[in-house]
Amino acid sequence: MTRQSHDQFAKEYLEELLITVGTIKKSEKVKSEVQEIDVWFEPFPTPTQENLLEILADWRKNLELRDNLSREEEEVIMNLSPAYLQQIEDWKQEGKEEGKEEGRQEGQLLLITSLLEGRFGSLDAELSGAVEKIAKFPIAERTQLLLSLGSLSREELLERLRNREE
Repeated sequence: MTRQSHDQFAKEYLEELLITVGTIKKSEKVKSEVQEIDVWFEPFPTPTQENLLEILADWRKNLELRDNLSREEEEVIMNLSPAYLQQIEDWKQEGKEEGKEEGRQEGQLLLITSLLEGRFGSLDAELSGAVEKIAKFPIAERTQLLLSLGSLSREELLERLRNREE
């Protein structure tokens, strides 16, 4: 049904682009009026936007490597570039945020460990297990507990933690 050479080119690229994220049927009859379409695309149940953007980026790279690009192809490249670059920036930002959160959590665990070691010496299994429990306390309660470490015995600290769990 393709009438122009650029239609055939677009059809082939669409098929190549979409085959990894769905099912492609060629020359599908459409119910309603008597019509026929060249390409029918049905996405797989859970295609991810990230995978699609990666595929689009690969397609864009393939287009850029070709000589004698048509005006339409140059337009496709210009339209795909900002979307992909924005997605990469979003991923970087998400990674930075995740890294910051992990760093904060690790820092809290190190601080609590250091304070407990300063008070009780090297930590046995029971005190080591207390580190994560203390880290999960709300900040005000955690601060209060850590400030009172100097006046608490090991047994009193562990008793407080047991009482809080109940």
